[in-house]
Amino acid sequence: MEIFETPNPNAIKIVFKHNLESGVNITDVNQIDIPLINEIIEIENIVSIFSGPDFITVIKQDNSEWETIKSNINLIFDKLG
Repeated sequence: MEIFETPNPNAIKIVFKHNLESGVNITDVNQIDIPLINEIIEIENIVSIFSGPDFITVIKQDNSEWETIKSNINLIFDKLG
């Protein structure tokens, strides 16, 4: 898993292999049946997740900081081993 900044200051790109169909926009927990994605969307200040081939784009609220969000994302992936 790798995290990349994007031109949008409220979005980051996370590169990893996943089973999501490309072009899916996730805004609610349990919208899809993938526990990893549901854990990420539950992180405070995350607005949505957009899926692409072998990456997702995570979008946060305007007034929030990335530091805590990225830490939480790293913890989720660390649990996977």
